[in-house]
Amino acid sequence: MLLKSQSRYARSRDEHDSTDSICDDASAETETCLETRISVVIPTYGRPATLRDAIKSVAEQSIEPSRIQLIIIDNNPTDQERQAIASLEHLFANPIIYFHEPNAGLCNARNAGMAQVKSRYVAFLDDDMIASSSWLSSLLESTSRLGAGIVFGPTLARLPEDIPDPNGFMSRFFSRVLKNEKEKRVEKTLGAGGCLLDLSLCRLPKPAFDPALNTHGGEDDVLFEMLKRQGTLVGWSPDALSHEIVPRHRANAHYVVQTSFGFGQGPAQIYATRRSAGSLKIAFTMAKGGVQLLLHGVLAFFAFVRRSPTSLRHMSRATQGLGKIFWGKRFSLNLYAPKNIQTISKIANPPASRGDKRRRHIGWRGTWRGGDRAVRRSHR
Repeated sequence: MLLKSQSRYARSRDEHDSTDSICDDASAETETCLETRISVVIPTYGRPATLRDAIKSVAEQSIEPSRIQLIIIDNNPTDQERQAIASLEHLFANPIIYFHEPNAGLCNARNAGMAQVKSRYVAFLDDDMIASSSWLSSLLESTSRLGAGIVFGPTLARLPEDIPDPNGFMSRFFSRVLKNEKEKRVEKTLGAGGCLLDLSLCRLPKPAFDPALNTHGGEDDVLFEMLKRQGTLVGWSPDALSHEIVPRHRANAHYVVQTSFGFGQGPAQIYATRRSAGSLKIAFTMAKGGVQLLLHGVLAFFAFVRRSPTSLRHMSRATQGLGKIFWGKRFSLNLYAPKNIQTISKIANPPASRGDKRRRHIGWRGTWRGGDRAVRRSHR
């Protein structure tokens, strides 16, 4: 049976795990079960097709199936994904945990997912991602070898086949990769989608993701930075591969440029959480942003005049520089405000009708995606 409510899940740990094939009623074996199990949390909003692909990729992991506990957080206004998820439960050794979180916001969704986690390990996957069969096994091996509480793996973008990408910039922009890195401890952190946490090595706040960032994004960056300051190690697992399915309405220059502004804001906003200790780094970041804006702004202009495919890359870098300068809260984009989130399913899942031809003119509109910082507006 799918889990239908928070209260039903909030039973004793022994009672919950006694129903699973990997554990029996003995408390010692229950603790062993929780030590070896991996919870995979997938928040979802308005993406039924890619959600099914994400779920199936988790079911095809190479590790022992009984170790996987899938947790789906439905952030739609209604529990519209319940039946679709129920139809895929037969793919798993353990019942899928389904929880409907009607309060819109990625922080709310991820916090609802963390509230369901009872295992030592938790991995995050976005509802527009597909994990390779070795994703979980590679993450687990790396966290064990490196002693890292946070482990990231590469996420490669898959663009629509008919989207031009002459110099590969668009693919690189949507991918999350540390270049030429072997398995090792690193300082850089990436987005939550595709990563794994060893909760025995992390002292998480409650809630883990700051609800104040529900409409702005960057909640994963803030959490990982806090954990690093506490001494949690970060690891890179090059074989923990996943793919992100980039929809057509995001694969364009408008989206890339506006998202770049939010990416640029990120570092200074994180330094601001350190108060006076981060003041010098904020000043340095703003100065760096000014140089970046000037240099890449000029390069973008000449590339645009020459109609060079490098113009988008330079425009993206220039806009990131602008974000480093104007990083304050009053300049933050309300990406995940309810009125913006509600437009997503209309974009990602347009109804089949004779009006489909008109939809090719969709331009700047809202999207709901972990780590994204863009709001688009319609100009049909």
